[in-house]
Amino acid sequence: MAKVFIGMPSYNSSRFIREAVESLRSQTFTDWTMLISDDASTDETEFICKEYAKKDPRITYYRQPKNIGQFDNFKFVLDKAKGEYFMWAGHDDLWDKDFIKGCVENLSVYPERGVSFTNHNAIHANTSIAIEYPNFPNLSGPKNLHTVIKFVLEPEVLGKPNVFYSLFRLDCARKAFSYYPHQKKWGADILFSLAAISHCGIIIDKRVLFNKRLGGYSSSGKNTPTLGENNIIKNPKNYIFPIGGGRFSTYMAGHRQALRDTPYYPFVFVILLIRSVRALVLHLKTRNYRKYLEKIK
Repeated sequence: MAKVFIGMPSYNSSRFIREAVESLRSQTFTDWTMLISDDASTDETEFICKEYAKKDPRITYYRQPKNIGQFDNFKFVLDKAKGEYFMWAGHDDLWDKDFIKGCVENLSVYPERGVSFTNHNAIHANTSIAIEYPNFPNLSGPKNLHTVIKFVLEPEVLGKPNVFYSLFRLDCARKAFSYYPHQKKWGADILFSLAAISHCGIIIDKRVLFNKRLGGYSSSGKNTPTLGENNIIKNPKNYIFPIGGGRFSTYMAGHRQALRDTPYYPFVFVILLIRSVRALVLHLKTRNYRKYLEKIK
């Protein structure tokens, strides 16, 4: 049994999956196995993955008989995981050759923590840097109130959703998933990460060893717009959790769910209420509230 189990959910990923798999095959830490779960792709994903499964015995390819959806596919690879450590791998992301090695080594230094990650960048389709997160390693900490508060205070746009792509102790990943499973709700990756951090603690390497492609890329060639200009988000506090459409209440309830069986939620609730004032003002600005008030006079 390999020490690290990599689960790669994929769907119509032929545009980038070769790059992703090659960057994992190039890892200096070699004691891993990978399961690629193809969600009934309609492009060349199956052909590419079978090619890699044939050439590298560490890679297993499984094609879902029918499309089960992104979130069930993420759960599928976690359910199949074996070994000491687990990580999800996006089919369009890139890892430095020392990513797994660094994460494993840091967990050996901090045996009481269950999540290990590194600093990282958000990248465009062509791998140019879209966003840098120089202060991201400051989110490191044991499972305590201080670590949780740092995470909750961090603007949503400054990389904290990407904690989802950490290396986890397998039991920690499953424990966090039992508190807040990855699901089709706004901020689900953030809330799963919060569950993992609050119950297991996190260590973040200061080195930039991971590149997360901005979401929305697929074989269709879609290019997703990016935030910020010149690789800098000028005011990250303006990119905050949403108010409209019932998403705010869902986000608040998600924090309570993620922090279940911990004493942290009352403190987090107060922080979220304070942050919601700014979110509400921004929401009203985007809805042009002055015109609305004139209509109801």
